[in-house]
Amino acid sequence: MSNRRKHKRYPATGSVDIKYEHEGQKKLVHALITDISFSGIGLYLDIPLEDNINVSMDITFISSDGSIKTTTTSGRVVYTRKFKEVYFTGIQFHQEINQKDQPPLYEHLKALSLLNE
Repeated sequence: MSNRRKHKRYPATGSVDIKYEHEGQKKLVHALITDISFSGIGLYLDIPLEDNINVSMDITFISSDGSIKTTTTSGRVVYTRKFKEVYFTGIQFHQEINQKDQPPLYEHLKALSLLNE
């Protein structure tokens, strides 16, 4: 699977509040970040999310300067796999993380990419 990814994933410390609709009801789920790239994010959740649902996310992370920052974006669930008592979920962003729309997260990802060169 990693050979199909457009961008390298980086380990990250943070959490995500995921908002979506299920059977006409608005839902909110909290998740922990496992890794992130400019085009997607891997999360650990307590419940499974259905593949192909659209979600909006408030991503809170510890930036490379040590401060806590939050950014908002949206995406689509591309897979969910159960691992013991948690669910590993991959979400592809609708639009790549960029300087204009998500400046704090963009700067953090740029810093991570430089550290991993």
